[in-house]
Amino acid sequence: MRCPRCEVLLEMRERGGVVLERCPSCRGVWIDQGELECLVSQAVTELKVAASLPPEARLARERRWFAILAEALE
Repeated sequence: MRCPRCEVLLEMRERGGVVLERCPSCRGVWIDQGELECLVSQAVTELKVAASLPPEARLARERRWFAILAEALE
């Protein structure tokens, strides 16, 4: 698939059962219908679990989550 914005071929990355399509040129991220809901659901679940943890463990989980997102979007 090509980027709707700049027509460059998109790179596909799978994270947690969701396929993210990213443009290496404009850095736009494209997802299919239903995948946003899946990502939000995963984030809500992660936040609920993290809220019950001690501060150090919660911070470690939050850092892990942000690292996964950063890797998917790089």
